[in-house]
Amino acid sequence: MLLALPAVRQAEGCRRDGLRHRNATGTAVFMTGRAAERDERLHRSAASVGVLTGATNRRAFLDGAHGEGSAFAMRLVVRAAELTGADRLIDIVGAHVDSCLYHGEATIDFVDRLSRGGARVRVPTTLNVGAVDLLHPELVGGDPAVRERGRLLMDRYRALGARPSYTCAPYQLPGSRPAPGEQVAWGESNAIAFCNSVLGARTNRYGDFLDVAAAVTGRVPFAGLHRTEERRATLVLRLAG
Repeated sequence: MLLALPAVRQAEGCRRDGLRHRNATGTAVFMTGRAAERDERLHRSAASVGVLTGATNRRAFLDGAHGEGSAFAMRLVVRAAELTGADRLIDIVGAHVDSCLYHGEATIDFVDRLSRGGARVRVPTTLNVGAVDLLHPELVGGDPAVRERGRLLMDRYRALGARPSYTCAPYQLPGSRPAPGEQVAWGESNAIAFCNSVLGARTNRYGDFLDVAAAVTGRVPFAGLHRTEERRATLVLRLAG
């Protein structure tokens, strides 16, 4: 199924020093400074993509029908579509999320914004490695505070409904191998190469935050290695013994 992205209404009550809008429950939300500017740019990006093929549920995400967390995730996916020149979004059958590895407080802030907005993953989602060895936590060195925050981040992604696999090789897990031609959104470099070559499934390189945004919306831009014409070989190597 393809998603139509119509023009999005401008947020209510725009101000020079901030942005005010109402969420799906009608509660007024106010953001100031750069955060407001970024959020407004995401709204404008959603509008600029235009009307795409397929109209089913076309405004639900962007209008907040699935919650503010899902609306935020969809705005990120739409922005990615704009940047990659995609003319539509496509459904995915699964995701592998790398954002669960702690790289500072921004990683927790991001997943907390999704959680507060009621977001949940909409497709089967595995998790990449975290910052803590859950089997032997006593062997993990470094700052105890960093270990605690790393464990918290891992738990946050479990709360979104992701499978607590904590592996960089999701293709080794039962039930996690996409079939040839199936569309997924995977992070982790080795997994991306394995997915596209050995499995014959299709994924781009989904870095931190865009990977979980795809998992929450179940959609990705139709660009790059998702497209047949972008997968054709352009170089032939002959190896002689």
